[in-house]
Formats: sequence, C-alpha cells, structure tokens
Amino acid sequence: MYPYPSYHYFYRWHRRPSRLLWFVLGAGAATLFMKHREAARMNGRFYWGHCERHPVNYGPVPPQSRIAQWREETENWKPSPPPAVPVGASVYEGNNMNGFREQEWDAEKEKMKAFGKQAQDAMTDMSEATLDSLLTTVTALKQKLAQHRAQREQQEKLLEEEIEQHKKHPPRFV
Repeated sequence: MYPYPSYHYFYRWHRRPSRLLWFVLGAGAATLFMKHREAARMNGRFYWGHCERHPVNYGPVPPQSRIAQWREETENWKPSPPPAVPVGASVYEGNNMNGFREQEWDAEKEKMKAFGKQAQDAMTDMSEATLDSLLTTVTALKQKLAQHRAQREQQEKLLEEEIEQHKKHPPRFV
C-alpha cells in the first residue's frame, strides 16, 4: 500500500475534464450535424435538385414545348418511297466515293498490319535481349558458385592439414 492513500485522488480535479463531459460534447455535435443535414435535404440544397421526385399531378404538357411538336410530327409521318433503280444498273456503278473508301480502308488495313508486325518484331527482340541477359547472369552466378566452392574446399583442406599437424606435434605447455 501507499503511505499516502489520498495521493492518487489529490490531482483528480486539476486534470483534464471528465470523460462524461467529452461524451456529452460529442453527442451534441453529432446531433447538431444530423439535424443540419436533415434540414438541408428537406430544403433541396443537399442534392442540388437533381434527385427530386416530381409531384404526382404535375399537369399537362404546354403546347409550345418540344415534346408536343415531336408528337405532331410523328403522328403525321409517312414513309418516303424508296428511290427507283433501273433494272440493269448497279448501286456502285459510277460512284467513285465507295471505291475511294475501299482503297482507304485497304490502306489502313495494310498500315495496321505493318504496325502489328513492327510491334511483334520489337517484342521479339526485347524478349530475346532479356533472355540473353538472363542467361549471362545465370552463367556468371554459376561460375561464382564454382569459385566459392573451390575456395571453401581449399580452406577445408588447409584446416584439416592444420588439425593433423596439431595432432602430430601437440603444443607443449611445460
């Protein structure tokens, strides 16, 4: 036990405010925030009016609107007759634009094939270079391992010779 039992409680009222006070302040702040948020939603400021539901009885569409004009146009619409094509004539005869577009399309196809071939060649070269560098790295590591193994075996032989020498001629301490 402590020699002064009231030592622990002596500074209690001179520290920070109690946890109950902080809890009340936090609860009040959260309540104010939620009430403010609800008020903003009710006034339509929260979603800027994009998500508002239209009233159920919003009335007829005014006649000057674009929707009314569109309805009138679609009600009076009649399909136009197809153009008359002579029996012997072809649609593509004499139309130079279609031939030009086909040539342009073929040229684009050739460009894309050339681009694909170039990309394929570049990727092949890059993969070959990567494999070559990987192979040289593996070869260098293999040589390094062989060199370390040779050094280790040489050190083991020297150590064994030293132990044999020590066994044949033990040191004299007298």
